[in-house]
Amino acid sequence: MEKNLKSLRLKIDYYCESNNLTQTALASKLGMSRQALGNMLSGRQKFTEDFFLGIIEHTEINLYELFDKNESNVNIVSEPAVNYDRIPDNEYRKALSDIKKILEKTQI
Repeated sequence: MEKNLKSLRLKIDYYCESNNLTQTALASKLGMSRQALGNMLSGRQKFTEDFFLGIIEHTEINLYELFDKNESNVNIVSEPAVNYDRIPDNEYRKALSDIKKILEKTQI
């Protein structure tokens, strides 16, 4: 569990540095408080569905790369974020369902 959290934290830190974002700015971009984001990254609080939705909707972060346990692979940006206004509701619901399954199985 700790290795997963460390890897995820390193990748989020790298994303912030690469995009000249502070933790406060990233939290705002994700629609949450800096304290909530900090608690998730430190392991004091579990990652929420809103965190992952914010990552998908408001960043270019690839979730598959984010969950890659290889700490040296910090390149988590693959393509511009998708405009979810143009995606059919059933595909959006499937993505949410997939996120919920990840959250249920993940101990970070």
